[in-house]
Amino acid sequence: MWPLLFLVLVADVPGVLLSLAGADDSVDIGVSTYANDTLCLVAGGKAEQIRDKLEELSDVIVTYATKNYLALNEAKTQVLWSSFQDLPIRVGSCLDASADKVNVLGVSFDKSLSPTPHFHSLIFSAKTMTAMARKLSLHLPRDKLKTVMGSLLRGKIGYTCVVLPLRWQESDPLTTLMAQLQVNMNNVARSTITCTKSERVMVANLFREAGFPSQNMMVVYTVAMECWRALSLRDFPLNSDSGTRSRTRAAMSGCLPPPSKVQVNSFIWWAYTCWNS
Repeated sequence: MWPLLFLVLVADVPGVLLSLAGADDSVDIGVSTYANDTLCLVAGGKAEQIRDKLEELSDVIVTYATKNYLALNEAKTQVLWSSFQDLPIRVGSCLDASADKVNVLGVSFDKSLSPTPHFHSLIFSAKTMTAMARKLSLHLPRDKLKTVMGSLLRGKIGYTCVVLPLRWQESDPLTTLMAQLQVNMNNVARSTITCTKSERVMVANLFREAGFPSQNMMVVYTVAMECWRALSLRDFPLNSDSGTRSRTRAAMSGCLPPPSKVQVNSFIWWAYTCWNS
């Protein structure tokens, strides 16, 4: 009951914050909320205007929280400046300095709005999983170990893998951080099936034996899921003037319909195949 009650209490936050935009064309405001996280985006031509608008937004949030008997967690409040000099922002009774990175729904971004800090976090998590797989391999049978490590890999890396760039072909270059992440994911797979580097097992075969999805596969699954959500939750289906949702057998079973009559080598067909498999 408490999570539902909390969502009811904060349901009006985006509308209240966006109402501050008004007729002021000097800055643009964007608001995104998820569970107990609220993200405010302010863009403008002058740093002072952005600072003033951010402080105005913070005052509204503090007032809203007080009226609804909620407490603003000032310790977790973060301010990130991009493309401007850092200016301290007043949030409630505290003066928050600009952070070097900000966490948005589990993904960390730096001042250039790059997910580089998140890549480092994923690499560290993969190293931790490798050590965990080695220890668990001494106590769990291989099939159980595959299930445990596969779940951890999908949950930790697959959760935010939409920020990973998609490689269309094996010949496409890997960025330095992606290459490091791939190496550590390979090590997790080797530790899971108790295979050593000296055995020279191909990466594709390694992941197939461990039952792990590749980086690309996780990206496709994530994007396909977002596409499915957008298709299934829309108010007005495509090619339909009625307000009813699709009730086809594919939709009822949670499957995506084919994107075209003829299968072609494209991302959307790849996503369709992955989602329905």
